[in-house]
Amino acid sequence: MNKELDDFLRKVEFLLYDEKDPKAAIEVLDEILLIYSNSFYTLYYLMVAYYQLDKFQEALDYAENLVSLNEETESVTIEKQYNYLNLMKAKVLQENPNLDIGKSYQSPIVIIADNTSEGIKKEYQFIQLVHSQYKRVKQSLQNTESGVYDVITIEINGIQQDYYFEISSFFGNW
Repeated sequence: MNKELDDFLRKVEFLLYDEKDPKAAIEVLDEILLIYSNSFYTLYYLMVAYYQLDKFQEALDYAENLVSLNEETESVTIEKQYNYLNLMKAKVLQENPNLDIGKSYQSPIVIIADNTSEGIKKEYQFIQLVHSQYKRVKQSLQNTESGVYDVITIEINGIQQDYYFEISSFFGNW
């Protein structure tokens, strides 16, 4: 990372974490984007800033861009990026329950984990973030050409809902 970008990012960290001013941080980050269009940390901090403003759809957009870079740093691993992405998806689903996020093979929730027990725990954490009260109806494993999926059926107020989790990263790892 060059010194100019590093200086910008230090200012953003100060605005986000010390001053608690995500709007000012976004202004600085927009300037950075003009110079460094796909900077990992710029996308990361934009995601954080929009999350702090409770603008979850915007945060989700930046989380998706971050994951698409397929980069990681010492402090922000690929697994952590997917955790952020899934958190944003859950927040967006809370606001807009009719969206197709996680409700089909075409839009699964991708779970990155080291082992099966950790992965399953993340699946249920996602559902808990979206629905504070639900009843688990069933869970099934589906092998398709596009991946391995856990399909969890829950019931909320008498209505059943399926959630699709892509679990290739941890399937079979005990």
